[in-house]
This record gives sequence, C-alpha cells and structure tokens, in this order.
Amino acid sequence: NLYRKEWDDGEWIDVGIFVDNALLLPSSEAAKDRFLVEYRKYYTITGDKPVANFTGCDVTRDPITGAYTLNQTVKIEQYFNKYLGKNSKLRAAPVDTSADGVKKFMSIKAAANEAEKNFMAGKDYMGLVGCLLFLTNRTRVDCAFHVAFLAQYMSNPSPDAWYALLDVLSYMYKTRHIGITFGGEPRVPETQSDPPLNVQQFIADNGLHVYSDASWNPSHAGHVVMYGNGPVAHSSRKIKVSAQSSTEAEICAGVAATKDIKFIRQILTFLKMTPNGPTPLLIVGGEPPWNI
Repeated sequence: NLYRKEWDDGEWIDVGIFVDNALLLPSSEAAKDRFLVEYRKYYTITGDKPVANFTGCDVTRDPITGAYTLNQTVKIEQYFNKYLGKNSKLRAAPVDTSADGVKKFMSIKAAANEAEKNFMAGKDYMGLVGCLLFLTNRTRVDCAFHVAFLAQYMSNPSPDAWYALLDVLSYMYKTRHIGITFGGEPRVPETQSDPPLNVQQFIADNGLHVYSDASWNPSHAGHVVMYGNGPVAHSSRKIKVSAQSSTEAEICAGVAATKDIKFIRQILTFLKMTPNGPTPLLIVGGEPPWNI
C-alpha cells in the first residue's frame, strides 16, 4: 500500500507498506521526525535508519550522483547453494542462444511418461520456480521470460524443464551482482517514430516509456515500463487469447503494456509527479511507437 501525508506548511511524506515493513520518503528530516512522533503513539517500530534492504532487495545509494541501485546478490547466493552448489558449471546466458539452443528450449514439454515422472519425484521444481519468480519479479528482469515459460510445467515438470531451470539459476549466480539503477539523465531511446519523439517532454517526465513485444507461435507477450533509467513494472506471460497473426499478438502485448502504464501514471500523479504528456509505447520489431 502507498500513502501520502501533506502538511499545511508544504512538508510531506510518502509511506510504502509491505506486510510489516515500511519505507519512508520525506520531504525533509523534520518531516520524517514529525511523522514518526505521531506514528509511535499507536505502533511500536524498529529501524528508523537509511534503507539498506527492503523486501529482499539490497539498496545502495551513490553519494555523488544520488542514484539508487537494487540487487538481490545475497538471495541468489542462497538459492544457488541450496539447489546447485559451488562446484556447478556456470552459464553465460539463461539458455543456449544458438538457433538450435533456442529451439530446444522452446520445445520443452511436461513429463510425457512414468519414467520422467519418477525422475522428477522428490525434485523441488515448484520451490525453485518460486525462488526464481521472487528474483525476476524484482530485479532480474532479464530472466523473466525464461522463468515464466518454465513455470507453466509446475504441475507436471519434465527432466528437460528441471535442467533448464537450473541453467537459469546458474546464469543468475554468475551475474549475481547485476542490479537495477535508478537515476541520472534519462536515456532517450534510439528509435524512429511518427510523430517524432518529443525529447524535451521525455526528459521532463524522467524518461517514462514502455517497451512491448510478442511472439505469435507460441503466443507469448512481454513488456517493461521504464522510469528514471530503470524498469518499474514488467510482465512476461502467455497471451490469453488465440492470436491469429503476429500483428494481433503485438496488439495484445500493447494492450497489456497500456494497462501497466496507466497504473504507473496514476501512481506518479498520486505522488505529485504527474507526467506532462502521453507516454511512448515502443513496440519491439520495427513497428512505429504509439503514444498513450
């Protein structure tokens, strides 16, 4: 949940609540102290320090640029030690990126016979999927498609799906220090559009834009909303309708992206950071951008 308190003298504080964790963003130290004095009348709290970890994400701030970086290095190490171990071979990519490797990954199916089911007996496939989803839903957007694809076999996983899932974890471990950094001058996408992208407005909106893409067979769609040079929302999942063409699949992906960007715009408006104009929707694959 997200809350905002404003005082008559112009001070304010934004409060994010997740279960029993709170994240405070005050306009000043005085505003934070003012809020905590009232809050402690009703609740007992611990912490009250600059945030270093929130909901499993380590948070660091560059003292020079002011940029914030989120990563989950510690969590990835825990999962790697649980499911693989330090002697395991590390991968440079979530899957084999050759044409044959991609085809092999996309051809993974559920367990087809009793031998495969017996092999998977006792394998914590569902637990590993849950761990990887915890990572991809926060900082490891680069593996969102692979984990979402393999998650569909949780009820009846095959050995191929199990090994593919371990490969993704192996790649995450090798790149465990990768994180998401928010801050700096908004990077303008290198794209052609009609009408041309309003760069001045784009920078004024702190680089708010969204990319979307889709595949037709199999029908899968994904998108990522960018703000402050980092992803603030993303999705990778099967298309819920039976797309009759690649164009229809792209439209489905664009609709899903539009729902997310509308929600993000509502949050920014609530936080008094209302976007100045329409948000560019950049469709990967050569189509011209849309303005939402």
